[in-house]
Amino acid sequence: MEDKEARLLQARQILKKYQNKHNGDSTNHLNGHESCSDAASMQSSRASSVSDMVKINNHNNLNENQEVIYLKKALDEKDQTYRDVVQKLQTLQTHYAELHTAYNLANQTLQSSTSPEFAEQITRLQGALSVAIEEKTSYQSELRAANNKLLTFETENKALKEQIRTSTGSSNLHENEKKKLNEEIDRLARQLKHATSELEKQRRESLILESKIRQVNQDRNDFSSRLKYIFNEKEELEKAVASMKHELQMKEIFIKQLTFNDSEQSQHEKQHQESFINLTTEKERLLNDVQTLTTKLEESQRQQIAAREYYESCIGELNGKVSTFEEQLRISQNEKADFESSNYQLQEKINFMLSQQAAATIPPQNLSPGSDDVKRSQSAVALTQMTNNIDVVEMEALKNSLISVQNDYSRVVDKIREMELVINEKVGLL
Repeated sequence: MEDKEARLLQARQILKKYQNKHNGDSTNHLNGHESCSDAASMQSSRASSVSDMVKINNHNNLNENQEVIYLKKALDEKDQTYRDVVQKLQTLQTHYAELHTAYNLANQTLQSSTSPEFAEQITRLQGALSVAIEEKTSYQSELRAANNKLLTFETENKALKEQIRTSTGSSNLHENEKKKLNEEIDRLARQLKHATSELEKQRRESLILESKIRQVNQDRNDFSSRLKYIFNEKEELEKAVASMKHELQMKEIFIKQLTFNDSEQSQHEKQHQESFINLTTEKERLLNDVQTLTTKLEESQRQQIAAREYYESCIGELNGKVSTFEEQLRISQNEKADFESSNYQLQEKINFMLSQQAAATIPPQNLSPGSDDVKRSQSAVALTQMTNNIDVVEMEALKNSLISVQNDYSRVVDKIREMELVINEKVGLL
């Protein structure tokens, strides 16, 4: 902008000098020759052409100022959204810390009241949780680095837009270069679209795994409650059997004592025999109940072992999915490196185009040593012609393609954040 203002000021000074010369020549050569009048008319025509070019340059400066204001406004909006995202991330981290403390307290209470098998399972789950936490921290650091790189890419794209606006017009020699640039931008857009589709697929698979893990946890809770009920019922039945055995022994002793009495007590003996028979049948029934309960207990234990194996297989599958997520992250990093290299190549091509266009549109002038003002005026006119020769359609197409690439970048960042939230929810469930 400062260079343009300096050029505008220089053009105004040249215009004033030509106007002063024209006025001086008209007063000094009022009765002169026709050749002097012809020279004055040529100078006045040049001054009028310079004034027209200055007006065109002012109009272009006004349009560029409006575009700069629009870009500043868009940059402020992006900064505000970035600050909002950072604040949400901080709240998420505090919430995760609270969940982690609550989980530790729950583990301590469970260790004090559970069996050794459940304690061993809890230790394995704690190990898996620590691994997931470490992976979460590494993902967060990589996401921060990706956000910083994205900001640098945005600044570089803005600088490239400014260079494209201030660059000179394109010619037939650069049509092939522009087509190659458009094809490269389309290829990068297709790669980004493919990456977004892959991330969406991974998100759906993670949701399916999450539902399976919830079902496994529910089945485990149901089995634990059922085992507790069976153990309580078994203890009650064992107590009842022990009491029946004790009563049976006492009655057998009583019957043996009654056998030593006289025949007058035969009726009482019959009654005792009937009670003895009833007690034996009751004993057999209780033994059958105990046997059925033991079979049920063994069946529930087998079901618990099967559920544990299924749960471990689900955890292994989840670890495999996490490894695939890491692979996808490495692929996205490689794609970002490709974007950086392509961005550098685009910048080099634009610089090469600028140098060629500057060499093609500013031809050397064979002027006399005393015509410095004429040289400056011609250079200003050439610069204004270079700015007016810009192919607006092609530059607008390049601008739209760069905006689409930026939108694809933002969508990829949003997908990565969604994957991070899903991983945090899985860790909370574990």
